[in-house]
Amino acid sequence: MSISDFLTTYLFRKTASGKTLFRPWGYLGPEYVVEDDSRKRRIQMIYSYWVVISSVIVIVIALYDVELFYYFFFLPIIFLINALLGRYFTRGMPILEEKAPISERMTPITQFYSRRMLTFCLIGSVLGILLGVYILQMGGFILNGLFLLSISLLLTLYFYLVLRAKTQLAQWEDDNSS
Repeated sequence: MSISDFLTTYLFRKTASGKTLFRPWGYLGPEYVVEDDSRKRRIQMIYSYWVVISSVIVIVIALYDVELFYYFFFLPIIFLINALLGRYFTRGMPILEEKAPISERMTPITQFYSRRMLTFCLIGSVLGILLGVYILQMGGFILNGLFLLSISLLLTLYFYLVLRAKTQLAQWEDDNSS
C-alpha cells in the first residue's frame, strides 16, 4: 500500500460490481462514481498533499503553544478548503443512486484498522473526554477544556461507529460463510 492509498483510504470504496466510489463528504454523504483510474489517482495525489499540509499546520500551531484562537481561526479554513476540493473533484461525476447501509459504506476503514487498534483509539478518546472534564473542573483553561472535550467526544463517536461496523461486518461474513 502506498502512502497515497494510506492517506486517502477513507475517501474511496469499491462496490460488489467493481465500481470505485468517491466520498468527499464522508460516510454519510453522497457517493460519486469514479469512472477512470487516472481521475482516482489524481484525487488521491491532491488529497494526500492536502492531508499532509493541513496536518503540518495543526501540528505547528500546537508546537508553538499559541493561543487557542488560532485553532478556531485555522480549522474552519482547513474545512473550507476540504469542501472546495470535494466540490472541484465531484463536478461532472455521477452520483450513486442506491444508498448502501452505513456498515457497508465503512468497509474500507474497517478493513484498514484492526479491532485492537480501534479499541485502543476508543479508550484513548474516552480518556480525552475525562481529561477535558478534569480541565473544565479546574476552571483555569475553560476554552482548552471545551476544545478537548468536543474533539474527544467526536473521536469517541467515530471510533465507536467504526468498531461497531467492523463487528457487524464480521458477523455478516460469518453468517454468509456458513
